[in-house]
Amino acid sequence: PEWVLEGDIKGCFDNISHDWLMENIPMDKSVLKQFLKAGFVFKGELFPTEDGTPQGGVISPILANMALDGMQKVLSDRFHTNRLGKVDIRFKNAHKVNLVRYADDFIVTAATEEITLEAKELIKDFLKTRGLELSDEKTVVTHINDGFDMLGWTFRKWGGKLIVKPSKKSVQAIVRNLSDTILKRGKAWNQEVLIMKLNQQIRGWTNYHQSVCANEAFAHLDYILYELLWRWAKRRHPKKGQWWISTKYWHRRGTQNWVFSTDTKELIRVDHTPIVRHTKVRETANPFLDTEYFKERKFNQGMKKLSGRFKLIWKNQGGCCYHCGMPLDISDEREIFFKVPKSCGGKGEVANMAYVHADCQRIYLESRSKE
Repeated sequence: PEWVLEGDIKGCFDNISHDWLMENIPMDKSVLKQFLKAGFVFKGELFPTEDGTPQGGVISPILANMALDGMQKVLSDRFHTNRLGKVDIRFKNAHKVNLVRYADDFIVTAATEEITLEAKELIKDFLKTRGLELSDEKTVVTHINDGFDMLGWTFRKWGGKLIVKPSKKSVQAIVRNLSDTILKRGKAWNQEVLIMKLNQQIRGWTNYHQSVCANEAFAHLDYILYELLWRWAKRRHPKKGQWWISTKYWHRRGTQNWVFSTDTKELIRVDHTPIVRHTKVRETANPFLDTEYFKERKFNQGMKKLSGRFKLIWKNQGGCCYHCGMPLDISDEREIFFKVPKSCGGKGEVANMAYVHADCQRIYLESRSKE
């Protein structure tokens, strides 16, 4: 496919037709009507809802997904089927029309610009029956060589090869969040608390983007972090010199200089995050039946993404939590547990360290405090 339709639905959750939902959603109509017509309270005043589903409502995402379900069939009926109404691989390969949708964010690929524009009109008619419409400003037709954004990534063909990178908007968003944490919310925090909060943000962002070409973005984020942290440190000690500030907050760790750290915590280096390509899930695998396959898959993901002693800790545990014995997901919030606490003479060696779920560690500490 050479052409891409970047679709943006104007106020998807706010404008879905109640009439369409009542006619087409297979559930108790009285319960559905009460949910849709419940309204919302603002400053002590009740506002009725005539259209849309409440954002944040427990079944709103399901209703929106069911309303948008069928978009693929509309496109398939037009571009993939022959005169007999059967899917013909020749039509499919010629038109190259494919839909990729995540909630209300979607793209449609096509072989030519004309086919893309025709697909756009079909989708407009599909959405109209549901009380929805495309945003004229944000819905654009793009050539793959110019690239397009979706779900925080930029997809662009360069020299005949598809390159996927973190989008500029995604990088700008994490920079804003880090700046807010360091210079606003964290301006009075001590260094350990600041490192803990930043590591949470950095780990979440890098876990999402480490499967694409993100080395440049990671290096740029390290530079931004240094600049922000220097401003944070200068603000705390306006009368101190640069040497004094640098030796107080930045230290040598192993072979690495200028590590923003304390005796117990250190800031994650973003550019040390390994790039690990995504491994597709086996098509026939069922998460409820093939538990061993998914357990092994999680273990292998950890082995690819971790390095050094942390990889050894993961391997020794078989990728399972030391407390509960359940498999750990590498993207989960986790902590290092010292089997013999440092306060009792325990050392920071691989044999004395174990990965645990953050929630399991919290429950463990609470139970210890009651003893």
